[in-house]
Amino acid sequence: MSTPTIYSPEEVVKTASQNRCGLPDGRWVAARPESWGGLELRIRLKCAWLVFTGRADVLKWTGQPS
Repeated sequence: MSTPTIYSPEEVVKTASQNRCGLPDGRWVAARPESWGGLELRIRLKCAWLVFTGRADVLKWTGQPS
């Protein structure tokens, strides 16, 4: 379980364009930084509250577990 992170749209675009990962078959795919996997309850509640109150949206990354 990873701790959620709050990104701005600009940060998402920048990360997708600058961070890439090579696969064994030679393809390159966009990559994203992973946050520390510790339980930061305060951060998790803040992220959930922003979504719950309509001040933030959720972005599900391809390949991320449900």
